[in-house]
Amino acid sequence: MKSLSFINSFIQVFGQRYCATNPSSSLANVDTIFILAFAIIMLNTDLHSRNIKPEKKMRLEQFIKNLRGKKIDSLKEEICNLIERCL
Repeated sequence: MKSLSFINSFIQVFGQRYCATNPSSSLANVDTIFILAFAIIMLNTDLHSRNIKPEKKMRLEQFIKNLRGKKIDSLKEEICNLIERCL
């Protein structure tokens, strides 16, 4: 649980700093940044964990579905393009 607390704190500070340095960004909301950053960490963990069978790994569609209604619907296409470049 200690590592989760650290990750939570780290993402909160990251979100605050991102919003402070990018006030005109369409993502300039601490909660939105927190949700997106945490979701990316979870996606990375899921994709690279040896404990998850390949057929059970999260797909891009599932990742986007998890973010639905989280103030980033307008960025769905950008997020998909970015993730596809990284895979």
